[in-house]
Amino acid sequence: EYETAEDRGFGKDQRAVAIDGLAIYVNSRSSIPGLTLSQLKDIYTGKITNWKQLGGKDLKIITVSRDPKYGGTPKYFSDNILHGEAFAPSLQPYLDNTTNTIALVAANPGAIGYATASEVCNQNTIKPLAIAKEAGSNFVSPCDGDAVNSVVIANDSYPITRRL
Repeated sequence: EYETAEDRGFGKDQRAVAIDGLAIYVNSRSSIPGLTLSQLKDIYTGKITNWKQLGGKDLKIITVSRDPKYGGTPKYFSDNILHGEAFAPSLQPYLDNTTNTIALVAANPGAIGYATASEVCNQNTIKPLAIAKEAGSNFVSPCDGDAVNSVVIANDSYPITRRL
C-alpha cells in the first residue's frame, strides 16, 4: 500500500494517535507487589521459575500469553520486553483472548499474565503489579484503583507504554 501510494504521488506520514499501557497481572492472592522489567523478562524467558526467587511464596510460576503472531499486544511484549528472546518452553499454550488469560491467572495462584491496562484495572479476580524500569528505580502502577492511571501512562513514568 505504501508503494502504491508513492507511485501515485502521495507521501506517507505516521503519527501516534493514542498511547497504551500494558499491565502485568498476577493471581489476586499473590504477595508480589511489583517487578522490574528485567525480572519480567527473566520470568517469561524461563530464567526465573518460582516466586520464591523474587521473595514470594515457594510456588511455581505459570506464564500466560496470547500468541504474538495474532495480536499487537503480545507482539509488542515479545519485541520490547523479551527483546526477541523466545518465550520459555514452560509457557502455557497460547490462549486466544485476554478473557481466557485473565481467567487462567485468576484460577492459578502462581500465574502471571499481561494485557492492555484498560482490560486489567477494573478486574477483581487478578492483581495488577507495579513495574520499575530497573532495580533501584520507582515502582509505578498502571492502575489507580480500578481505573487506568492515565497520568503515568501519558507522561511515560510507567515503563511499559506504546504509541499507537
